[in-house]
Amino acid sequence: MASIPTDWGLPDWRDPIAYGNVSVWSYYRWRWEFTRRRDDIRRTFLEHADETHKSLMAAPNYSDMEAKDGKTPNDPGFWAMTPLQPKFGMTGIPNPSISDQPMLERVFVNEHEEVYEGRGKDYLNFEEWTSIFLPESTVAIVFDTTRSFAPQIKAAQATLKRYGDPRQRRKHPRVWLAYLRVLDAREASASWSVIAKVVLNKNIRDQESAPQAAKETWDQARALMFSWAD
Repeated sequence: MASIPTDWGLPDWRDPIAYGNVSVWSYYRWRWEFTRRRDDIRRTFLEHADETHKSLMAAPNYSDMEAKDGKTPNDPGFWAMTPLQPKFGMTGIPNPSISDQPMLERVFVNEHEEVYEGRGKDYLNFEEWTSIFLPESTVAIVFDTTRSFAPQIKAAQATLKRYGDPRQRRKHPRVWLAYLRVLDAREASASWSVIAKVVLNKNIRDQESAPQAAKETWDQARALMFSWAD
């Protein structure tokens, strides 16, 4: 059974080192870090994790599968399956209390397509997930010939638009780390003044501008949390 986390696996917001080496995080890791902090994602995972797990246990080959990662709700790589996946722009919902999830590029895909990203010749392949090889910085989109092409083409155009503009995939580790810390601080019930001092290095004695700066940073973080381009 999926356990209900008390802290959702969040680092100590007061210490940026607690977040690890964010400079090596991929675009999808950043997206997951913001996504897993959403209340609706957490709630949906808890509502559907056990049902998904029961379906896995009913599979004929479950005895072989259970020894692999991602086969119980509390394992990395487990995805809760729910009718709300298209709403979230996700293939499935990993456990939001686990930060370092595998195969995140497979989580954030459009419902009408499968996208394989080129990782270069040295990329380690995992079973059916990487059944084709692509040069670095290339994308292949698979169309289902048994379904209407119109919605698939529309979805592919949306994906290619994002890939065609590198600015939309540019990472901002310093700013985004501050966003995560502010989100986590508020979840830990820290005041705006304390957040301004600890995260933003604002003078806590400035009773007006410092707390306002913290609140504005939180607003920006919340906006990014719900506005990743698909």
